[in-house]
Amino acid sequence: MSDRLQGLLHLWVLFIQRWAKVVAWVCASLAGLALGIAAWLLSVDTNPANMLHAGLPWRQAEAALEKAFPNSDAGLVLVIEADPSRAAAAQAALVAALKPQLALFSEVRAAALEPYFQQNGLLYLDTETLQDFADGLLRAQPFLGALTRDPSLTGIAGLMEKSLLATDVDFDLVPALNALAAATEAAADGATKPMDWANLMATPKALSPSPRQFIELLPVMDYGRLQPASAPIAAVRSAIAQVQQGDATVRMRLTGRIALEHEEIGMAFRGALLAFGVALLLSAVLLFIALRSRQLVLATVLTLLFGLSLTAGFAALAVGKLNLISMAFAVLYVGLGLDYALYLALRYRELRQQGVPHRQAVPQAASDIGGFLFVCAATTSLGFLAFVPTAFTGIAGLGLISGAGMFISLIASLTLLPALLTLLPPSAPSPPRSARWLELLLELPYRRRRPIWLGMAVLLVMAAVIAPRARFDFDPLHLRDPDSESVATFRDLLADPAIPTLTLSAIVGSDAEAAALAGRLKPIPEVRRVLTLADLIPKDQPEKLAILEDLGFSLGPAITQPGDLTVVARAEDGAALDRLETAMQQAASQWSGESAKAAARLARALDTLQSGTRSAEGVALLRGNLLAGLSPQITQLRAALSARAVTAQDLPHWLRARWLAEDGRQRVEIAPRDVLDDNANTRRFVQAVRAVAPAVSGPPVGMIEAGEAVVQSFKQAFLYSAIAIGLLLLVLLKSLRDTLLVLLPLAAAGLLTMAASVVTNTPFNFANVIALPLLLGVGVDYGVYLVQQARQLPAEANLLKTGATRAVLFGALVTMANFGDLMLAQHPGMVSMGLLLTVGLAVILFCTLVLLPGLLQRFRR
Repeated sequence: MSDRLQGLLHLWVLFIQRWAKVVAWVCASLAGLALGIAAWLLSVDTNPANMLHAGLPWRQAEAALEKAFPNSDAGLVLVIEADPSRAAAAQAALVAALKPQLALFSEVRAAALEPYFQQNGLLYLDTETLQDFADGLLRAQPFLGALTRDPSLTGIAGLMEKSLLATDVDFDLVPALNALAAATEAAADGATKPMDWANLMATPKALSPSPRQFIELLPVMDYGRLQPASAPIAAVRSAIAQVQQGDATVRMRLTGRIALEHEEIGMAFRGALLAFGVALLLSAVLLFIALRSRQLVLATVLTLLFGLSLTAGFAALAVGKLNLISMAFAVLYVGLGLDYALYLALRYRELRQQGVPHRQAVPQAASDIGGFLFVCAATTSLGFLAFVPTAFTGIAGLGLISGAGMFISLIASLTLLPALLTLLPPSAPSPPRSARWLELLLELPYRRRRPIWLGMAVLLVMAAVIAPRARFDFDPLHLRDPDSESVATFRDLLADPAIPTLTLSAIVGSDAEAAALAGRLKPIPEVRRVLTLADLIPKDQPEKLAILEDLGFSLGPAITQPGDLTVVARAEDGAALDRLETAMQQAASQWSGESAKAAARLARALDTLQSGTRSAEGVALLRGNLLAGLSPQITQLRAALSARAVTAQDLPHWLRARWLAEDGRQRVEIAPRDVLDDNANTRRFVQAVRAVAPAVSGPPVGMIEAGEAVVQSFKQAFLYSAIAIGLLLLVLLKSLRDTLLVLLPLAAAGLLTMAASVVTNTPFNFANVIALPLLLGVGVDYGVYLVQQARQLPAEANLLKTGATRAVLFGALVTMANFGDLMLAQHPGMVSMGLLLTVGLAVILFCTLVLLPGLLQRFRR
């Protein structure tokens, strides 16, 4: 450092000491103003799509798809799982509760409840399946007609008794007997278990109530809140609690893009707060161990908080919005910004131990290491700022904030810290003492230099073999808590190939183009299904309508005419069940095989139900179990028999808008055959489809393209920071040899860190990719400090026994402790960032303290 700069720093600190109270008040006012600006202007951008530059081609394609087909992504998906009748009832109840809340939901969609599908659902069956359904329903017509006339337990019991005597009925009684027995057994146990009338009526699987139902919700977002979907999601939770009412047999879970983001934001914010709090506490403990003075620790912590306040204000003015990555800037600032104040305080303490008076020790400490602090701020900032010119805007914001924060921390350390030391003068420290074991340890890099170098060479060769296996994980789902409701539900849906969870989309101009593209895509082995607008229109409608017309005529008005089916409780229900029990006992003794087993099972169930102490309650439960699901099934059948010819214009508006744009263009959806739960499957699917349709877009394309953009940004940032830091070192050290000596341990540490990511199974991802450029910027400071100190010592001196090494060691420990705090966060992205930064910094510290002292001594000799 030039004598002129030393003189300027000396004069600056003398000025601060003279006006210490004024400086402290000015700094306090600036901190309050900065915090006010941050609270007023700083917000959080929760859209992960904005983590990459909007000008990238694939992002433009996504924007074009969203503009042509808006609201195709519902945002929130409510998944209901139970037995079919309960799932359907819960779905209807939730839709009824949520649909009127227009201030919270712009749309509430449930395809199963759409009048269009209730009326025209049978038209989507193929002709043969529809004819089989009609034939089966005609065979059951006598039973259905009788039940619609007498929907009571007496009516069911009478029908079953008659069926035992009938000889000309083409109807298999075994399924009906087993279904009746199961419902009766449940009633005897005090349980509700509705009978599956859809199965008994031979309803095709495609139209039968599913045990898994869906509700799509378009929430109204409040972007003024940290979690914009808080109010809609709270309303959904409240509706779930009202409908569920403690019934554990009905499972209701939220997922979808907005639910995933909502839980991730909350987890990331809580994790960042926890990491920040622990970072402050741990830093204070380490500071006290290093400084051994309450006044020095207090002054250092207050300087840290002042710099953090100014950095938050700068973030509000320069960036405006934080994202899930840049929220970690506070923890990174504590780990890195504290170093400057720590170095200055340690140098001050060292001077005091040497007998320098307090008033002279402060300005002398600043002039001694001020130049080094400028180097630290410059190199660390370069590690952050290297991401600013890249397309990875998510880390570019963090880089800009933290890069500026390093210089803010430097200015705070050279301004507020001297003022506080003047106002709170620490007592003189005791002379330094070191244990014998520590003395021997500090001699090892010199006395065992060659074995250490040989061991390091072997370690680097092993790392060179392992490091090429380092990989980048582009799946954003891996950065979310796997145990959270939204992620676990999404993974359940993803594992079901029948559910189009992750699909690709292509935009075409007409029906003919859609059909031609679908024809080229369907033969691809990686493609399970291709869906176009034409596939939403039933085929062979005249033939199917004729079948339904004949079926309605044959069923008769008792079944087809409108009207509610009201379940009746009759006084003779108990006696009718007794007669049915006797009839089942007789049938079991006369029949054989499955028929005899089913009859005997029903007889036993009826006997248990009627002989219990709470038989009246059991009969009421049985009435609900047997007849509660009949009325909805008859109503659905009546609606389905009223089907008519339909076109694309008859589709529900929200569904048609997913496939047909206002300008006439159409969307073609391509679903994968394999489950896209790993990077290899996703890449294979996208490559296969792109070979036929290069312009497709969708989440699988976005994941791959985002990963490639981030990897490219990482390469650019690392190259920028390496070149800039190398040139800066050449200018400052004025020696190519010393520059290479500083960079050599960093190169070794970088290779070891890459190998460590493989060994610890910590792949690079969107969050931790900043690690290597940042570690380069941070780690170079240690080498620069040691090289500068070595120039002031005799060649034979032990560099590790100087105050510089103590400063490097404690500075690195404080930084590692704060990086390690990120692993306390629940957010997997922050955890992986903390792990990689901690391991990398530990390796850099090891390489610097073990390799560099011996190299410096060897070359200086």
